Amino acid sequence: VGYPGGYPDVLAVGASDELDEVAWFSSRGPSYLTDELKPWLVAPGTQIWSARPDGAYGLENGTSMASPHVVGAIALLLSRNPSLTRQEINQILADTAVPIDPPHPNNNTGWGRLDAYAAVASQSDAGVLTGLLLADGVPLPDAIVTITTPSGAQLPFVTNANGRYRAILQSGSYNLQSEPFGYTQTTISNVSVTNGQT
Repeated sequence: VGYPGGYPDVLAVGASDELDEVAWFSSRGPSYLTDELKPWLVAPGTQIWSARPDGAYGLENGTSMASPHVVGAIALLLSRNPSLTRQEINQILADTAVPIDPPHPNNNTGWGRLDAYAAVASQSDAGVLTGLLLADGVPLPDAIVTITTPSGAQLPFVTNANGRYRAILQSGSYNLQSEPFGYTQTTISNVSVTNGQT
């Protein structure tokens, strides 16, 4: 992945083609500057009808055609739920992406091809699940909490500096599992998430 897409905290977007495959020109990961997944996902980037500098329109190819699709999807997400954080947006895009190059995630297509409709629809019937990880009363930062959805999908979340995590999820029953480094695994089953509640 080139730059600026290769920098930490940048949502890198690859390009997919009309066959729903990664485009030949799309940059592949990883990045030499971060362990983050690059690209995070791909979006349509070939034969896209686009404005040109001369005021005309034409068909263009490139990740510069793919990235606006993702930006538009993020704008739709924020219009539906303005409280979403960057981490939550990234997770939603990953959870709703269509895997076109399994196994995923990978450094060719990330989590898959953008599905803007599924991403926005995921917020139409959602609640908020929050938690706090402590060890002897001390918060545990950077710990992975795995949330298993009713369909069996596993969603990883990372605690912040205060040991807290926050997930926006569809209504339903979830199983939680955490195993911070050096600590015993903890599992909580049948945690209920209700629409519009935290």
